Amino acid sequence: MDGFSVDIAELQSVEGKYRDIAATVRGDNVWKFDIDTERWPDGDPLRAAVETYQRSLKAARDRLCARTDRMATLLRETADTYAGVDEKLVERMRSLGAGESS
Repeated sequence: MDGFSVDIAELQSVEGKYRDIAATVRGDNVWKFDIDTERWPDGDPLRAAVETYQRSLKAARDRLCARTDRMATLLRETADTYAGVDEKLVERMRSLGAGESS
């Protein structure tokens, strides 16, 4: 294996895109207006169907946003971990005299 590298800036960029997706979904106009189900009488099958549909859509939105937020958090944690390792390696190499000219 030849090794690998991690582009921390790219991880941060993708994290931002995930956060933007969640913000866009949460802020969409579709969530600002519910269908007024009060115009149908209690027990009307159409009212029950519309209420069920609205609850289902909101639950799907909440799951999507929660998972998107979780992915963004994982990307942030991964970027932070790699940055921390990089910093420790640089400190260790400096303490061993790496990079010093003779």
